[in-house]
Amino acid sequence: MLMALTKKDIDLLSEHFVTKSEFNFRLDELEERLDEKIKFLPTKDEFYVSMDKLMGKMEKIEQELTLTPSHSDLADLEKRIMPLEEIHPGGKHLTLQP
Repeated sequence: MLMALTKKDIDLLSEHFVTKSEFNFRLDELEERLDEKIKFLPTKDEFYVSMDKLMGKMEKIEQELTLTPSHSDLADLEKRIMPLEEIHPGGKHLTLQP
């Protein structure tokens, strides 16, 4: 046998649950707050455009770093040049005088 809810039952339930109108009101408030918080975020397209630009810059930097000799490369080059400069002072060949 089914029994109908009494006014006392409804009052007791309303203390623990929200009504449909209360739910919709709170949902609208949440949507407004969320809209306010995300209004400064970029759109998906804006985000991808900025990421493409950033990745292009990163690739350029990576290429420049690849082409730039490292400190150890420069030190090695200096070790090789020093003996040549001793043999050829001023960058000229020594000539033997007859």
